Amino acid sequence: MLVAQRKLEIMSILRTRKSIRVCELAKILFTSESTIRRDLSDLENKGFLKRTYGGAILLEGMEAEVAFISRLEEMEEKKNHIGKIAVQLVNEGDVIVLDSSTTTWFMVPYLNSNKKITVITSSAKIINDLSNFKGIHIIGTGGRLRKRSLSFTGEIAINTIKMFRYDLVFFSCNSITKEDGIFDVNMEEIALCRTMLTCAKKVVLLIDDSKFDRVGFCKLCGFNRINYLITNKEPIMEWKQFLLNKDIKLLY
Repeated sequence: MLVAQRKLEIMSILRTRKSIRVCELAKILFTSESTIRRDLSDLENKGFLKRTYGGAILLEGMEAEVAFISRLEEMEEKKNHIGKIAVQLVNEGDVIVLDSSTTTWFMVPYLNSNKKITVITSSAKIINDLSNFKGIHIIGTGGRLRKRSLSFTGEIAINTIKMFRYDLVFFSCNSITKEDGIFDVNMEEIALCRTMLTCAKKVVLLIDDSKFDRVGFCKLCGFNRINYLITNKEPIMEWKQFLLNKDIKLLY
């Protein structure tokens, strides 16, 4: 179950029961208690529930809850659409890299095919979800585990990425602008992603429509290294022309 789906289930359960324990949610959703605790912490930070000792209770205010569920469903729909398009670029025998972003994670269900490919990733979540797929050879980068994102970073991860050459790299980011380029927020993950981009024949940027024309915290790269940009809907004409001028193939 994807994170967005799991959080929707948690909110649905709380809407009915008003309160529940972590151990119960773990059994209902067939996942670990540590995963449930992370989900509950995120939902609490967003103001939709309150953590209690061993569980959680739903906060009052159905309007806020409905708005949250609506945003989750919209996000999942966008990223699911992007993931479905992205896997169409993957061919039999390809060696591909997936970064640890949520958007890239939505490719995973569509990689479960008869194609024999190799996937190298810095995401512990992707490694886990691909582990039961036949025909997919999985290589994890290793490195320092960022517990919040379940992603590997640091010199070990970078050195692993440098060992190989790839047909395709799929990555996402926090924001992009025509003037300044591509941005993200975590400097360790940015360093790893920059290494990924130097080792691939083709580079694919996955980005939903909310990230266009926003200046981010730290620049990841310019557009000169990007071969494909995949998004969930047709961008405005200025972006289409910009990408055309940069020789970047737009898919949506």
